[in-house]
Amino acid sequence: MPQSRQLAAIMFTDIVGYTALMGKDEVEAINVLERNRLLHKSAIQEFKEKWLKEMGDGVLASFNTVSDAVNCAMKIQEVCRKDETFSLRIGIHQGEVVFKDADVFGDGVNIASRIESIAPAGCIYVSEAVSRNIENKKGISSKYIGEKELKNLKYPVRIYQIIKEEHSDENPSNNLVTIPRLDEENSIAILPFVNMSNDPEQEYFCDGLSEELLNVLAQLGRIKVAARTSSFIFKGQKDDIAEIGKKLKVNTILEGSVRKSGNRIRITTQLINVKDGFHLWSEKYDREMTDIFDIQDEIALAILNELKIKLLGDEKESILKRDTDNTDAYQYFLKGRFNFHSFTGEGYLTAIKYYDKALEISPDYAKAHAGRASCYLNLWHFVILPPEQSFQQMHDSTFKSLELNDQIAESHYAMARYKLWHDFDLKGAEKEFLNTFKFNPNIPEAIAHYGFVSNFLGHREKAISLVRKSKDLDPFSPMAGLDLIANLWVAGETDILLEEASEILEIHPQFWGAHFYIAYYHWKIKEYDKAIDKLKKVMGLFYGQVILSLLGCLYGVLGEKEKALEIRSELDKMSKNMHVGSFSYALIYAGMGDMDKTFHYLEKAGQERTGLLIFLDYFARDMIPSLNQDLRFKPYLEKVGIPQCDHQD
Repeated sequence: MPQSRQLAAIMFTDIVGYTALMGKDEVEAINVLERNRLLHKSAIQEFKEKWLKEMGDGVLASFNTVSDAVNCAMKIQEVCRKDETFSLRIGIHQGEVVFKDADVFGDGVNIASRIESIAPAGCIYVSEAVSRNIENKKGISSKYIGEKELKNLKYPVRIYQIIKEEHSDENPSNNLVTIPRLDEENSIAILPFVNMSNDPEQEYFCDGLSEELLNVLAQLGRIKVAARTSSFIFKGQKDDIAEIGKKLKVNTILEGSVRKSGNRIRITTQLINVKDGFHLWSEKYDREMTDIFDIQDEIALAILNELKIKLLGDEKESILKRDTDNTDAYQYFLKGRFNFHSFTGEGYLTAIKYYDKALEISPDYAKAHAGRASCYLNLWHFVILPPEQSFQQMHDSTFKSLELNDQIAESHYAMARYKLWHDFDLKGAEKEFLNTFKFNPNIPEAIAHYGFVSNFLGHREKAISLVRKSKDLDPFSPMAGLDLIANLWVAGETDILLEEASEILEIHPQFWGAHFYIAYYHWKIKEYDKAIDKLKKVMGLFYGQVILSLLGCLYGVLGEKEKALEIRSELDKMSKNMHVGSFSYALIYAGMGDMDKTFHYLEKAGQERTGLLIFLDYFARDMIPSLNQDLRFKPYLEKVGIPQCDHQD
């Protein structure tokens, strides 16, 4: 029989305590072995998979899909528990293996065997590859156990335990009230505090103090807080308070100034009623830097008092809870967040350095871990760093943040983004977004990304409602506008897409994202010359490999093969100095209609877990018809777990 190499889910099972039972009662041990054999054969036949061989009291089986392997293992454990005369441990891993002569070989087999050996009695342990593939499957969830060193394996393996979910009639996907309704009457914008120090380097501290106050107030579901991006657009401006309030749709505005010298700090604040310009409250704080946390608390409580908001139950303790009491770590954290808001690769890398310094001082600083996770996710998602330099850092910081503090929005938001953009786990992401909103319903980016989840799940109207809510909180943010446009694209609302993009350009004429979607609009309606001109304009504003590859894709669609290959050569040149993702090459070959090379690179992109893959079916729907028509396409989407755009409301 010829050998074949393929991806498979390998399951190992083992009877707990069998050797001891054999030494104690040989007859009973043989009876147990026979019951175990019958149990396995029945379950494996039910799932129509391969019984490969027995090894003593163990069984080795192969499955074409991870979900079949896990469901079969769950069925085996369920029947075994009812038997009550013996218990099993089970290990599952998905990997490349070699089949030959009704046997199987390879690292995938070895890893499954090692995972099984550390599983407790009655449990199913799986590798991360398995966990990643079943997290969006109904009735199954996994719990992270930890990173384990396994015998004869070079690298540690991340281990998860399979947990059977109880069924519930609740469906949060269809329920908009899961995000607390914000009180439009109690609304506030916090303008960036003015730096009165002689040192311009203290700008980060002024911005950071303003944002910290904003985040404290935003945690309450009974107050609408204008987002940072839109509030900070008025930095250094002389706009009238009434006009600012009107533009941000808020009733009150907090402004202030900071003078910092050595360890001394002076903060002045005033809360202003937008309608009449009356100062509702003002205060001056002349303190030591070590008092900064107390000052923030006093300001926040004074504002809530003036807004006649009474804190209920444990709300006061919750919103004033601190992640760190170390002022040095806090200042490094503020510097990290200051650089993060540049939204550039260089800014993210600089932010990470400051987050790392904060964590050197305060290792349990959950918000610093969450900030670090966001930086690495963006560096990975926008293909600025290769997966081998970004994924592990992103993963570790995300999980560490939630492990340290699951009572803050930042930790859940980091996990929600990870599950959405890396795992394509829509249900898992939905759960974490809803957890985020329990602690802070005023994060526009989180609301918009929850819109993507709803969109991918087929709830179009809900998705658009969510992203419009996000834009209402952050009306001047180009990214909030971009999230709205992207959701309109996913929902197939092409007609109003152009209108929304034009609206962004009125405020941000050089914003590449709006120009890109105008290019898409022209591509969609087959105005190809206009689409090419717009894509070239985008490259002048934001020269990135994905935009470049889309231009190559369009040349391919138009049959201009030489120009498409020139773009491919340009990517090769770029790869000498930076990481170029396989997804970029796949787009070019898809446009050219070379499907063999397209799927060659898509397979690599799937292994890289390229975040933009989540939009692949939408690219195919509107821009690359040859890809959508290939018989390999739908199975590929299903294998990688990519959302498909054939949902209906």
